[in-house]
Amino acid sequence: MFNVKVFVAAAVLGLPACTQRPAARPAPAPEYLFLWTGSADSTQPDFLAVLDVSEQGERYGRLVTTLPVPGLRNGPHHTEHEMPADHQLFANGFSSGQTFIFDLTDPLRPRLAGRFGDVEGYTHPHSFLRLPDGHVLATFQMRHEAAGMTPGGLVELTPAVAGLFLVAGLSLAGVPPFSGFFGKLVLVRAGLGAGANLTVLAALATGFLTLYSMVKIWRYAFWGTPCREAAAPGYRALAAPTLVLVILTVALGLGAQPFLRLAHDAAKELRDPHAYTAAVLGPGHDVIADMRR
Repeated sequence: MFNVKVFVAAAVLGLPACTQRPAARPAPAPEYLFLWTGSADSTQPDFLAVLDVSEQGERYGRLVTTLPVPGLRNGPHHTEHEMPADHQLFANGFSSGQTFIFDLTDPLRPRLAGRFGDVEGYTHPHSFLRLPDGHVLATFQMRHEAAGMTPGGLVELTPAVAGLFLVAGLSLAGVPPFSGFFGKLVLVRAGLGAGANLTVLAALATGFLTLYSMVKIWRYAFWGTPCREAAAPGYRALAAPTLVLVILTVALGLGAQPFLRLAHDAAKELRDPHAYTAAVLGPGHDVIADMRR
């Protein structure tokens, strides 16, 4: 048995969506209740509890599973008031200033998809509202300033754009399975085969430096504390081109073999252009030999 105290609200899977259709079918009855709770024993971690609320015999009210979160005394507080369409539920810990993102796609196997604290100087997130475009509007209680702590405000979180930019950055750094990895892999293998160990070390060092640079840029743009006072840029216009770039880099990474074969054939012809000159100028013309004369 768990001895728990429930601090704030719960989110119910399957809440009915708003609709303007006059003859809409009633939404199915919710089957599970999610409780963002803390243990009465403060030495134990806070956790998300899943209760069965289906009206089927003896199942009603039974504890299905729990998911503990890192740290102690987070102070479970607000969650989103409705279950989002992507089932990624934001829940804050008021005492620790941490927000946890629960992936509730499978109610029987919830998992912790991520967590965050300060965002661009704003601290102690409190309430969350999902916008139509999937972004999250959050209230933050305080903000770090040079003169000290000041009142917080509303912050629009852009998890989709941040995730897409991160994938593009990882591809540029050569992290598998994205397209940038396979080009670097071919170069490293060729360098090792030719005995160019210093060149291979330089290529690997460049990859790590690029990864470090991309992480720093991502953290500053989407997660870090700004270096100067300025209005936050709008990220919505960046979503479409970034999505196209990410799709291309993932497709090139997963389907790299045809492109590698094409690059290999092109390199072979560059080293031995006789077939090309014969196809363009006709047989009997040796341009390379003429140039050497």
